[in-house]
Amino acid sequence: MNEVIFDRKLLFKNRQRYSLDRSEYSLLHQQCADKIYEDVTTLPQKYNNILELQAFSKYLCELFTTNNNQLSYTRSNDDVICDEEFLPFKSDSFDMVISNLNLHFINHIPQFLSQVKQILRTNGVVIMSFFGEDNLHELAQTIYLSENELYGGISSRMIPTIDIKTAGQLFVKSGFKNVIADIDKITLEFEEVMQLLHALKFMGLGNVLLNRSRKFFSKNLLNKTCQNYKKNYRLDNGNIPATFKIITVIAQK
Repeated sequence: MNEVIFDRKLLFKNRQRYSLDRSEYSLLHQQCADKIYEDVTTLPQKYNNILELQAFSKYLCELFTTNNNQLSYTRSNDDVICDEEFLPFKSDSFDMVISNLNLHFINHIPQFLSQVKQILRTNGVVIMSFFGEDNLHELAQTIYLSENELYGGISSRMIPTIDIKTAGQLFVKSGFKNVIADIDKITLEFEEVMQLLHALKFMGLGNVLLNRSRKFFSKNLLNKTCQNYKKNYRLDNGNIPATFKIITVIAQK
């Protein structure tokens, strides 16, 4: 299927506009980076030539390179500027390819995974984290409820996600072996709904669907969303939760 789902130009524009180097907005990426690093350290083989695709900060790079001067670590939006859908690297270039919270914005995943496999050396490893099924379910359900109450219908505002079984099958069908997929739930708390929405914007997680609603997110819809979120999900401490479902897949060429 060659359907284009995401507006990649808008995605890159948002990435340039907002920076994850601000520590208050990078917590989710850091937690996922910690998981990736922990998984890699359990592998029996050492990997000395690593590519991280669309790294939003230096956090993961620093985890790998601290006390390891022999490691070659390339960040594709820093050391090399490219669109991860069109990887400009030679075949058999890397021992490991890492993608932290990016795969869910790829339009043609099979073609992308094929490129990743090509640039990996024999027995090289790929490890990727990305949003899974029911990601941010509180926000999704609240927006749908609020929009339906106000306008009698809903529009595309949340990105599509896949379940863990489908995720693993994508890697297997792309020719990877020893595929291991797991899923984690990370819940962040916010004092106000607006703080959550602000954080998502600065995390680069705005709506980049190509067929996204062109309707302005009106003040009425925003207020209704805040009201319904608090009404249905407010915690005992007064905060509201945002639950991220993170799938991590590790596989070998």
